[in-house]
Amino acid sequence: MFWLIIGLTIVIIKAEGNADKANLKQRDSDVIIKGTEDIDLAKNQKKAEDKDNDNIYRFKPILYLSIILLIIIISITMARPFIAQTYWYKGFREIEKENWNKAIKIYEEALRWNPYLGPIYYDIGKILQNKELYGISREYFEKAANYIDHPDLPLDLAIIYLESGMLDEAAIKLKQAISYQPDEKSMLPLYAELGNTYLQLGRYKPAEIVLKDALKIDSDFVNAHYGLAGAYLNQNKIEEALVELQKVIELAPDSQLAEHAKKEAALVSLQINCWTKLWIRYRWL
Repeated sequence: MFWLIIGLTIVIIKAEGNADKANLKQRDSDVIIKGTEDIDLAKNQKKAEDKDNDNIYRFKPILYLSIILLIIIISITMARPFIAQTYWYKGFREIEKENWNKAIKIYEEALRWNPYLGPIYYDIGKILQNKELYGISREYFEKAANYIDHPDLPLDLAIIYLESGMLDEAAIKLKQAISYQPDEKSMLPLYAELGNTYLQLGRYKPAEIVLKDALKIDSDFVNAHYGLAGAYLNQNKIEEALVELQKVIELAPDSQLAEHAKKEAALVSLQINCWTKLWIRYRWL
C-alpha cells in the first residue's frame, strides 16, 4: 500500500511537470507569434509613414509656391492704397501748376491702384466741368457720389444736370444742395434756381412754395419775386402775379427783369381788360 501511494504521487508529479512544460512551450509560442505580428505591424506602419512622407515631399514645392504667391498677393493688396496715395499727391501738385491734362492722367493711374478714392473722381469731374465736358464730368461726379459725401458735390451735379437738360435729376440735387449750405444767404440763389427748374417742369405749386421760402429769407430778393409771378400766372392767380411783377419793378427799376415784368404786367392787364369788356358785352345781350 505504501509503495502504491508513492507510485501514484510520482506519476502525479510527472504529469504536472509535463503540463507545466506544455504551458511554457505554448506561452513561448504565443510570445513568438505576437512578436512576429508586432514586427509585421511595425513594418506596415513604417511603410505607410514612408508613403505619407513621399506624398508630402512630392507636394512640398507646390505648397511652398502657394505660400509665396499668397504672400505676394497680400503684400500687393496692402501696398495698393499707399501707391494710390502717392499718385494722388503727384496729381494734386500738377493741379496746383494748372497742368490739367497731366493731372488727369496721374489721377487715373491712382484709380487703377485704388478704385475707391472718391475725392479723385471728384477732382477729375471738376477739371472736366471747367472744360465744359459735361457728359464725362457727370460720370466722374456720379462715381464720386458712391464713395464720398462732398459738400459741393450736389450743386456740381445739379449744374451738370441742368446743362444736360436732366431737369428732374437737377431738382433733386438742388434740394440736396440747399440743405448742405452753411447759411441762409447762400441758399437764396439755389432756391431761385430750384423754383425756375420747377417752372420748366410745369410743377407750379412746388415752384410757388420754394420761391416763398426764399422770400422768407430775403423779402427783397428780386429773382424770387419774378419767379413767383410766373408760378402765379401759370396757376391763373392773376392778382397775385401782378403784385409780384409790380414788386420786381419797384425793387430793381433799371434791371432787365423789371423790363420783362413791365411787359408781362401790361400784357396781363390787357388780357384782363379784354375779358372784362367781353364779359360786360355778353352780360347785356
